[in-house]
Amino acid sequence: MSQEWTRPQLLYEKPGYNLWYPSLQPQNDPDDVANRYTSLRLGKKARFFVKSIKPYDDHYASDFTIEFEKQ
Repeated sequence: MSQEWTRPQLLYEKPGYNLWYPSLQPQNDPDDVANRYTSLRLGKKARFFVKSIKPYDDHYASDFTIEFEKQ
């Protein structure tokens, strides 16, 4: 139930850049592949991707890993 979710937290901010399309993706390690994890069904850890847009420099970047914890 949505009432059981934790409060949203700012995950990433990069001054001077516009950050778009945040996405969590599986890590593609053997366990993630065996469990058939996708962006809609993740394991305990996931890669955090964001599209960084700056004039003449837009790309997808994954500098962080997110680890989920039950509260």
